[in-house]
Amino acid sequence: MEFAESVSNRPVEEGAEGIPWVLGALGDLLVRLHAASSRGGEAISGAPRRSDGGSGLGEIDRRVMACLSWAQIQAGMTDTCSEVHHLMEWARVPLGEWLPKSVVPEDWRLCCLLDASGDCYTFECMDLAVEHRPELDSQQRAMFRQFREDLRESFGSEQADAYSFAREFIVRHPVTHPDSIVTACRRARWTPALERAISSFYRPLPEHWADRDGKVQLCAHCGQAGEWGGGDWRCRTPACSEARGWKAGAAMPSAGLLRTHPALVPFWHNPGIDELLVYDTLISRGIEARLYPDLDTVDVDVPALNLGIDLKYVRNARRLAQTLEKAGLHRYPTAYVVVPDAVVFADRKYLATLKVHLSARASRFKCVSTTELLRELTRAD
Repeated sequence: MEFAESVSNRPVEEGAEGIPWVLGALGDLLVRLHAASSRGGEAISGAPRRSDGGSGLGEIDRRVMACLSWAQIQAGMTDTCSEVHHLMEWARVPLGEWLPKSVVPEDWRLCCLLDASGDCYTFECMDLAVEHRPELDSQQRAMFRQFREDLRESFGSEQADAYSFAREFIVRHPVTHPDSIVTACRRARWTPALERAISSFYRPLPEHWADRDGKVQLCAHCGQAGEWGGGDWRCRTPACSEARGWKAGAAMPSAGLLRTHPALVPFWHNPGIDELLVYDTLISRGIEARLYPDLDTVDVDVPALNLGIDLKYVRNARRLAQTLEKAGLHRYPTAYVVVPDAVVFADRKYLATLKVHLSARASRFKCVSTTELLRELTRAD
């Protein structure tokens, strides 16, 4: 009875940002399980966690799941959290649909913690995990920091151009072949150092992504691998699937193929869908624009207009507002925060909520959907 009482009270305890303890702990659990699975190729398991940090469950993990189950039962809801695989299935669904209000604050209710394919945690999942375990933030940033350091050491004054080229290649090629990396760099006259830097963001394509003929079906829109399920195909980049649906592209032999690190999906590939759309549209209209300029000060800028654009695929408008306090957008006289149409469509109050929670310093930013931005910029042209 003592454990049950402690479990029943724990979910509503709040952290520094007013987030219930157990919600942050859930984000931490999902990030760790996916990291172990991605790093070692292990199947996610409900078995006891090994001392080497494998993909099993520890005592704290089980307490987190027990807290969630108890909260569901107390609210008269179905228990979906007592078995790890069931929990991870439901983590693909908006939180408000399977967890009670005692656990999920209003501005988190439309957020999912895993993407639709279950291949990766979402931006919001990592956000919660960092709230629960702050050191995760520095660990998450380590890969990106090392990338920048490698560019600085190898390219000196050209590091900003190297960054823009590398990131554009990675965002445009979520699935690629090592030879394609080499070819692209050499055509652009970059040294092998950039080939190595770009390659560090890729991992071998999982075997189960290929069909029985050993081929991988790619999305015609973004080049990501497709996933078959529920009688239909779906792009493994959620933002692409939401915005465009499925369109079959090339079917490539899987041998030797690479896919980008799963952690890039929420941070680079999801926002990258609209970043490329905006950039490509401006270029096609004869408007000079830069993609990921000055080591990613913003996502896109238009130098002639002193205009900066940041694309944000974030479901929680209030949390997005908090991240903009230190944004590179502050360097631009005209600054746009752009949210994908699908995110705005899912929450009609999103842009209004975002504007309300901007700090005084960021209150001058224009907050618009992707369609609204393109309408404004192309109309001005």
